[in-house]
Amino acid sequence: MKKIFTISLFLIFNAVLFAQIPGLISYQGYITDANNIPRSGNVIITFIN
Repeated sequence: MKKIFTISLFLIFNAVLFAQIPGLISYQGYITDANNIPRSGNVIITFIN
């Protein structure tokens, strides 16, 4: 029983050790105007922190 617990603990520790945050999150959406009509063409977007 102690051996199974030790092996399980080791496997869980390794899984946590190698877990990473993704470097890129893909998201696709669409831009609308004030009347909820989709915009087409090029649009300049400014992100503010």
